[in-house]
Formats: sequence, C-alpha cells, structure tokens
Amino acid sequence: AYLAQIHLFILSHVIRRPIIVYAPTEQQDSPCRFRGVYLPVGWQDPEECEKAPILLAYDSSHFVPLTYHLSAWPPHTRKEWPLIPLEVEGALLPAPFSKLMAPRNWTERRLYQEYLAAEEEETEGTLAVRMDLRERCAEASKRLGKRITEFNSHVGQLINVFLEEGRAEAIAEVKRTPILTRQDSALARSLQQEEFDRHVSRPFSNLSFN
Repeated sequence: AYLAQIHLFILSHVIRRPIIVYAPTEQQDSPCRFRGVYLPVGWQDPEECEKAPILLAYDSSHFVPLTYHLSAWPPHTRKEWPLIPLEVEGALLPAPFSKLMAPRNWTERRLYQEYLAAEEEETEGTLAVRMDLRERCAEASKRLGKRITEFNSHVGQLINVFLEEGRAEAIAEVKRTPILTRQDSALARSLQQEEFDRHVSRPFSNLSFN
C-alpha cells in the first residue's frame, strides 16, 4: 500500500479544508504525482469548509509542511498578508477528482474562487490565495470559547452530582452513627458485666462472712 492522490482528496473532505501540494514538474509523469489542489468539493456548500489551505511540498518521496514569514503580527493591511500562488510556471495547478463531483459548469478557476477565496494578483494577474487569517483566528477563538463554556458546564454538573452524592452519604452516616454508638455502648457494658461476673462476682458468691 502507498499514498496516492485519492488519499489526499479524501483527507481534504475529512478535515473540510483544501490541501495544496507543490512538487517538481517531472514528478507528474511518475505514479506518485501529488502536485495539485485537493478541494473538499463533496461538501456542496463551500461555506461549510475552511478556506485557508494546508500547504505541503513533495519531493523525493517526502512531504514537507510549508509556512511563511510575516514581518509583523497581525499585518496592518490586507495586502501585507502573503499570497499563495495557484499558477506555477504559467499553468494553473490541477484539481484532482474535483470536477467529478463539482457542478458541470464550474471550471477549476471557479472552484478555486469558491473553496479557496482565490483572487487575481494585481501585478501579474495570476490566480492566488490571500492568506488572511484574521477571520479564521476570530472564528477559531469563538469556537474555542464555546467549547470552554461547554466544558465548564459539564464539569460543574459533575461536581454538583458528586457533591449531592457526598451530601447524601454524609446525612445517612449521621443518621446511622447515634444508633451504632448506642448499640456499641450497650454491648460494651454487657461484656464488661460478663467479665466482672466471671472473675469477681462468681468466685465470691459462695463465701459467708457470718
């Protein structure tokens, strides 16, 4: 078994996020041709998917994650966010399997615009993705806050359950304690009386002091 294009295509659907793979052109003629853009087109509404892509490079049978450097965080203007090219060496990156599931009249360019929010570069006019992560960070922060609230609610419910159980056990223990104490005290007195009778009262019971 080995990794193939279909696996990346399925993975993009699992994570609901595009995956862009850059690879040397000569590898496109080999069985391991990974170069391309893998879109989660199985999710028919692009708004249900994350539009910021995962960037990978593939060479010599290895995948390498790609990132970028920002001079300031966050960038002050939209133009300061990096552009991720979708056209390499004058050709648009392929979208493996996407056309099989996308609407018939959608071209690759339309797919990139819908699932990647791709735009035309102002200088060269090539298609690219502006990696503006402000909205994504805001959405992630909102989701994280919601999950923290849900977590705190669950923890509070569990604590209340444990407190109620502990309170119930404590009340039951308090109710049982006086009874057990009285029974233990009566039993102790009975045992003490038996010991006294066996060692003291009975040996001298037959003596007469007349």
